[in-house]
Amino acid sequence: MAGGPGSCVMCASCCTLLLLLVAALLILSYGVVFNVGVTVEDASLTRLDLAGANGTDLAYGISLTVAVHNPNMAVRAEYTRPLAAELRLATREELLHAVHLADAGQRVEAAETDRFGVTDEGVAAHLGGAALTELVKEMGARGGGGVVAGAEDHRRGEVPAGARRPDEEGGRDVPAEAVPTGDEHHAGQPQGHQMPLD
Repeated sequence: MAGGPGSCVMCASCCTLLLLLVAALLILSYGVVFNVGVTVEDASLTRLDLAGANGTDLAYGISLTVAVHNPNMAVRAEYTRPLAAELRLATREELLHAVHLADAGQRVEAAETDRFGVTDEGVAAHLGGAALTELVKEMGARGGGGVVAGAEDHRRGEVPAGARRPDEEGGRDVPAEAVPTGDEHHAGQPQGHQMPLD
């Protein structure tokens, strides 16, 4: 006769352990909501010059990839507001350019990453005030050889009831590479949505 009183206890223990494991997996999948992450994966400045009749226009070429990652295994995320990328200079008061990336109501599926690629060459923006002063100071400090490029990722949005808020309020610096002026193109285009700046 196979088994006995000891084998019944062992079988019950294994079944209980299996049920606890399944319950823990379900709680992690459906009961805990993790924050959606937004990062700038790539940012390249291909041109940065003062232009125009009196040197108050900024001519630049920019390429960036913004990734929105949903780490939740079973819950999809939804944009509560339109997602946009903004290019600001100096004190962040002066908006140089903005591009629409996604509409409100658009969804990021569970455990998926949406990537939005933005590229544009030869954009011109009129500078004034603090932005022009800061840029001229930077270019003068480097002997007219350009400025150090940088990108920041600033997140604003709503946190649904019951979800945890992110620890940081502001953005964080993301390294960007400065590329010489010219018609260089990136060899590998980022996966996902591609759109020019308007």
